[in-house]
Amino acid sequence: MLPSGHLCELMDLVKQAELLVLDDLGAERATEWAREVMLIIVSARLAGDRQTVATTNYATAGELIERFGGGQEGMRIVSRLFGLCAPMRMEGQDWRLGPGKDPSIGLR
Repeated sequence: MLPSGHLCELMDLVKQAELLVLDDLGAERATEWAREVMLIIVSARLAGDRQTVATTNYATAGELIERFGGGQEGMRIVSRLFGLCAPMRMEGQDWRLGPGKDPSIGLR
C-alpha cells in the first residue's frame, strides 16, 4: 500500500490523464476499497470529459454491475463507464493461447 500522500498524487494523475486505459476491468478483487476507488476515478473522468478506454471479459452491463457488488454502487460505476465509453463487442480467440502455445507452461 502506498503512503496516503503518494496515493493522493497517483489518484490525481489517474483522474487527470489525457487518456486512461482500464484493462481487464472486473478482474481485480471487488473489495469495498476497489469499488470506491473505481467510482472516484470514473466520476472524475466523466466530470472532466477525459478520454477513457475500458476492456473487460464481461459480456453484459448486468454482469459487470454484479461484479462491482450489484445494487446502487455497481450501477453507479457501470453507468458512469457507459457515459465515458461507447460499448464495442469484440470476439475471437485468445491470441496468447493460439496454435502451438501450451497454456500449462509456467503453471507447474
